[in-house]
Amino acid sequence: KPYPGGPPAPAVLPANAGINRFTWDFRTAALPDVPNVFVYGDYRGHRVAPGRYKARLRFRGETSETDLEVVTDPRLTATAADWAERQKFVNIIEEGISEMHRSVNDMRKVKKQIESYQDLLKTDPNAKDLNETGGQIIRKIGDWESNIIEPRSKNGQDVINWPNKLNSEFMNIRNSLESHDPRVTQGVRERTTDLQAEWQKLRQSLEVINQEIDRYNKLFKEKNFPAVITDKKDNSINN
Repeated sequence: KPYPGGPPAPAVLPANAGINRFTWDFRTAALPDVPNVFVYGDYRGHRVAPGRYKARLRFRGETSETDLEVVTDPRLTATAADWAERQKFVNIIEEGISEMHRSVNDMRKVKKQIESYQDLLKTDPNAKDLNETGGQIIRKIGDWESNIIEPRSKNGQDVINWPNKLNSEFMNIRNSLESHDPRVTQGVRERTTDLQAEWQKLRQSLEVINQEIDRYNKLFKEKNFPAVITDKKDNSINN
């Protein structure tokens, strides 16, 4: 379901009786999102380069295919090498956005699980060190996430109140690459290098968080807590 600042609803092929028409926008599949987080950017897939493509329709075990060709604007002087370089940078940016958003979604699941155990075990004296470790992980996940997305933004006006984060910076560069002329500017090359370096640092921070999650899991196992914890007074398990 679409939401403000999120990806568009998927295009649906009509299935009414008779002839149906579907128009391809020359774009690839939309990028993965962080649900319900507003992003001042464009989640749509990139426009494909000129070349030969195949349209394929599958239905109830049957497949129909047809070849098609996307031709370049004859007014452009861009070469095949220009298109190839643009595609290279588009891939770098889209892979970065996808990896960031998948990582945020994964960490949010981890955070939710730890918060649930924190609530269930908050009065258990045997869980004191576990809760302390869990609390540290929750704070570190929050700090790490705050460098990638800005969940406080709810509309286009809020980007004035809250600074864009790394995912929006990546999307801004991709927007620059979507110009009619595919030739990549030196500014885009340099900015892409800068953003990759920032994401690499956050990747390394994520590795540290994952190591702490491993220690949390080990500690949880050592405490021998059950997978399902009830509110009974005798739910504390001492080794």
